Amino acid sequence: MPQPLEPETFILLTEAGSPRLDHVTAFLFHDLLGCGLRVTQDASEFAGSGLCRINYTAQHRPDAFWIHPSGLLSEKGVHGPLPRLAGESGLPLLFPTDRGDLPFDILSAAFYLLSRYEEYLPHAVDAHGRFDHRVSLAWTGGFLDRPLVDEWAAVLRQALLQRFPAASLPPRGFRLLPTYDIDIAWAHRHRGAFRCLTGMAGSLLQGRLADVRDRLATLLDLRPDPYDAYGWLDRLHDRHGLEPLYFFLLAERWGRYDRNIPPAHPALQALLARHARRYRVGLHPSWRSGDEPGRLSREAGLLEDVAGPVRHARQHYLRFTLPDTFRHLIDAGIENDHSMGYGAANGFRASTCTPFRWYDLGAERATALTLHPFCFMDATAHHEAGTRPEAAFTDLMRYHDTIRRVGGQMVTIFHNSMLGTHPMYRGWRETYARFLEYAANG
Repeated sequence: MPQPLEPETFILLTEAGSPRLDHVTAFLFHDLLGCGLRVTQDASEFAGSGLCRINYTAQHRPDAFWIHPSGLLSEKGVHGPLPRLAGESGLPLLFPTDRGDLPFDILSAAFYLLSRYEEYLPHAVDAHGRFDHRVSLAWTGGFLDRPLVDEWAAVLRQALLQRFPAASLPPRGFRLLPTYDIDIAWAHRHRGAFRCLTGMAGSLLQGRLADVRDRLATLLDLRPDPYDAYGWLDRLHDRHGLEPLYFFLLAERWGRYDRNIPPAHPALQALLARHARRYRVGLHPSWRSGDEPGRLSREAGLLEDVAGPVRHARQHYLRFTLPDTFRHLIDAGIENDHSMGYGAANGFRASTCTPFRWYDLGAERATALTLHPFCFMDATAHHEAGTRPEAAFTDLMRYHDTIRRVGGQMVTIFHNSMLGTHPMYRGWRETYARFLEYAANG
């Protein structure tokens, strides 16, 4: 839910108002700096105001803090090439300038990264049709692992307080949001006789006798299903007072990438209802829904039948394209999307660790859809980077400490499969428990 606006502390003068300017100033000043801002094009109002004055025009004014505009926020549409990247004291900067009280146009820079401007330009895609992180400015510029917009906001806060010592700019508080994707609810149970038999046959042909024994023991109820981490997670959440968010894949058709049991299966219905009673749950739109948008609303309906109104979603395989996917989510009534990250590299896709409203560049308007960026996914570390659990713990601590310094929200993605007892994922369960202990004492 949007927070109430803070009392106005600053007034910003611009020569040309725009939806882009309104959008990015609301995020920087209200969400990150915790203060109110009035935007005006009236120079007389600006000069006579008792608020702290920020000049966002090309002309210097001695009575105001000056941010020199690059022109991006007064444009319409999307134009190349990529902006020039500069650096000062180890801090990467976009839209640098030698005029003004900051060495760059922070408003244009933040808007460029948050809007995912570069994803509207011609770009390379990976095997899933996703924007390839290797062509992103954050990857090529070496700042994918930094919440750069939040770091810029900290620089802006310090500069404004130096100019206006009496201004009220309260510090932000850190928050940890653990999230889970339930792609495959169980490894062996409730998967039907045909899949069980073909799975065991495949294991036999590959000489994996231990897997056959594990399947049989699970099906005979001699041991828990190796993907069943649900009770263990409940105890972790209770111990640390956490309020997690679960995303369930409810694909109506089984496929190469959509491999959960059918959504109508009583076991999955019971699992979903159990979690909906205790936690927030969201939709994990199927891989296939990326090609057939009509499936999104049907899958949301399946979730709503059990859990009530669907307000949260995260794309399976993080498969989305701009602006189409987010428009489909809005049409389906989704208010919060949690897909803002890469499937092949951990880090900050939008260069922030703070939830923000999606700006539809194609329509040149701000929307009510809130994007919740994440920084770490277990499957990316394990399958894509080949990171071992001990090294992943170091990465998690580093992200935690980085986000805590700027007072942001740390969102992690883990899967029940990797937090269970399957030998393939040995060590991940312990690593995750150790990280939550670290975060609780951080």
